[in-house]
Amino acid sequence: FVVVDDVWDSDKNNTWWQRIYQGLPKGNGSCVIINTRIERVARKMGVSEARTHWPKFLNEDNSWLLFRKIAFAATQGECKYPELVKVGKEIVEKCKGLPLAIKAVGGVLLCKPPQYHEWNKIAKHFREELAENDDSVMASLQLSYDELPPYLKSFL
Repeated sequence: FVVVDDVWDSDKNNTWWQRIYQGLPKGNGSCVIINTRIERVARKMGVSEARTHWPKFLNEDNSWLLFRKIAFAATQGECKYPELVKVGKEIVEKCKGLPLAIKAVGGVLLCKPPQYHEWNKIAKHFREELAENDDSVMASLQLSYDELPPYLKSFL
């Protein structure tokens, strides 16, 4: 059982994948899972359409529910600050239904004081990250890193 996670690109001839693939057993019971968000990469690696799984994005309600569970974990997912709902929903919308992005940004906000100006500052930072990179997962992970205290950044 082999998992090749987060494949973004492949070289013209897939030489790196061919080298790995040649070394894998070909008998029954062998399994390779390739995780990529780029269909072209999967096709170049020889993944057939019948073996492709397309995860669903969360809808607006489920995205907000997941965000609340993370950002308001201290209050069991209940938002006790009505002024944070609008900015929170704006952030969730920018995550485009991607659970990892929602969890990453929710985790950042969990560590911030539940104050509008703090949350708005994070929302602005997230918008700036998205302007540089339209990928909400990468933008949310960059935001998570940027918001770490300096003493923790040295561990990464």
